[in-house]
Amino acid sequence: MKVLKFELYQPTALYRIPYSQSRWLTYITPPYSTIIGFFCNILGEKSLISSFLDTTNYIAVYSKFLSKTKSYSWLRNLSKNRFHVETEHIGSQSPIILEDLNDVHLHIYLYTEQEDFYDKLIKNSSLPEKWLHHLHLGRSEDWVQINNIKVINVGKRPIYGRLEGSTWVANPNDSLYETEENSHYKEFYSKLATAETLISSLYEVRKISFKSDNKLKANYVRNFNYIPSKLIYNNDLPYSATKNYEFYIDDDVPLFFTKIKKR
Repeated sequence: MKVLKFELYQPTALYRIPYSQSRWLTYITPPYSTIIGFFCNILGEKSLISSFLDTTNYIAVYSKFLSKTKSYSWLRNLSKNRFHVETEHIGSQSPIILEDLNDVHLHIYLYTEQEDFYDKLIKNSSLPEKWLHHLHLGRSEDWVQINNIKVINVGKRPIYGRLEGSTWVANPNDSLYETEENSHYKEFYSKLATAETLISSLYEVRKISFKSDNKLKANYVRNFNYIPSKLIYNNDLPYSATKNYEFYIDDDVPLFFTKIKKR
């Protein structure tokens, strides 16, 4: 099976966990929505992005980091009704704690039947004038360096032992493997001894109307789809004495492809 492989590096990264407020917590592996945004950023053109998002794609991610640190910072609210001109700093202030991953190495894989996107992503990756923004994963300041990008062929085989690093494993309904014959993916997934988490994927822009000062106003918000997934992080893989759990493999790393499709 032909897949597109990105080899990436980030000096620091924060993949913010939703609803973490006074303390910004980070996932140790970027969520699906962050990876989708990275692809769209490289594609650049709205027509290409729309076509890409309308296609059923499968993504897998494998990452390692050296350390996790915490820093103390301030957020400032610069809305006009929060200015305090008598203070040293304009606007209101909120102290927060930030978690950062350091020395992050990522392998991101894309599988799609529309292989034209492989060529377009490879070409545009070296054309910054095509990008929507500078390349980043997580916050805008979490820049990404592309070390390599190429199309590779991956085959399936059983794999056992310990996985060093981290990756998301999607629930069977959102996995590439559950669509294949003779798959034991559902059993494999049930044996993973980690908690299931809702990970953000594609989103739609929704208009929210509300009243304020007796006036009808509207805000536009991103309404995300969430994929139930489990995180493997330096874990032993489930084992069966009677069945082979087979996965697509790259450099002895199993690739857990998650289906990304509009709902």
